[in-house]
Amino acid sequence: MIRRLHSTLLLLVILPSALPPPRAGREDAVDDADVLTPEKGHALFGTFRAATNQQVTFETDAGPTVTLKWSEVKELDVKHKATVIGKKPLGSTGSPKSLNLEAATIKAEQGSLLINGDGNTITVAQSDIVSISPKAAEGTAKRSAVWRGSVTGKGSLTEGTQSQQTLGAQVYIRRTQNAEAADWQHQVTTLILEANNSLLSQVGTPSIRIDSYDGTFNHQVYLWKSFYADVMAAGYHNSSLNLYLEQAYGGGIGKNVYKDDRNTLSASADFLHIGEHFTVSVPSVEFTGVLLREDYAYTITYVRDNPLTFAESLSYTPAFDLKNAWQLRGIVTLSIPMTKTFSTTVSYFDDYMENAPKVRKNFSTTSLGITYTLPSHK
Repeated sequence: MIRRLHSTLLLLVILPSALPPPRAGREDAVDDADVLTPEKGHALFGTFRAATNQQVTFETDAGPTVTLKWSEVKELDVKHKATVIGKKPLGSTGSPKSLNLEAATIKAEQGSLLINGDGNTITVAQSDIVSISPKAAEGTAKRSAVWRGSVTGKGSLTEGTQSQQTLGAQVYIRRTQNAEAADWQHQVTTLILEANNSLLSQVGTPSIRIDSYDGTFNHQVYLWKSFYADVMAAGYHNSSLNLYLEQAYGGGIGKNVYKDDRNTLSASADFLHIGEHFTVSVPSVEFTGVLLREDYAYTITYVRDNPLTFAESLSYTPAFDLKNAWQLRGIVTLSIPMTKTFSTTVSYFDDYMENAPKVRKNFSTTSLGITYTLPSHK
């Protein structure tokens, strides 16, 4: 397991060095995309969600929603209608406390915001800003929901004394509701379905076919800022482990620990009831445990203005009521963009379970895939 992990990490380190350097401009950008330019790093393209006198919330085309302090923002270019609300009149004496703009460019300088919109520039102290938000179209509700999804086809081929062929696919669907809200109205629902089929051949022995299916459902309700409560359900089948079905369901809490224009780190703890049923003479087991999980993603660089991303996830599940029972699962992925919608993914997956004496099972695989990211819908 350790040797395979070292080999995969080495592959992930070598691949980026062979890629072309990022281009300075975004020649293929959509004209109506909002642009957030941080003080450090590349410009981000997507949709402006909200701003206060302290920070800006921005949903990127790549998927993640980032929140930056004004001191970390070089410029915010809003291509759509926006409403600025202040504590005091905006502009000269007698001006209204709210201002509707067709488009705006906003810069932060020495505790003030320079707002350039509709041919005029006004300077407002940050402390006098109540909110800046996209103006909802007439007749539409303020609540918003964004759907995102992707489809990945994967495959691997190993030839030699022992050969292995693997084909697989993954479907990813995510719904984000009211991302700008700081309470329960901000909710995220995620569904991931995956299937893999492998054929293992060796001279002089019968071929072995391995099937694995994995499905996960998770719903998060944000309680306060980056803290959330969640419920989840999962199912897993792996013929290599003689595991007919593993089912798990439960809930817990989590937190978006850190997020900026390049890094995203989250952690969660879920109490689960787990049941496992095997295809051989191993008795089924049921136990209660806690799933401890961390997820990290890092944008290494930009290729043709699309992010090249390294992501890893590690989970550990110890049991409460079954002695010496635990599970460990790790996933490492490198996503290399080819176009705005297509990317190449290199992934390594390792799953180890020790549920009772004499029940120790390990499964790992490395695969290369092509991912198509569907356009987001609101």
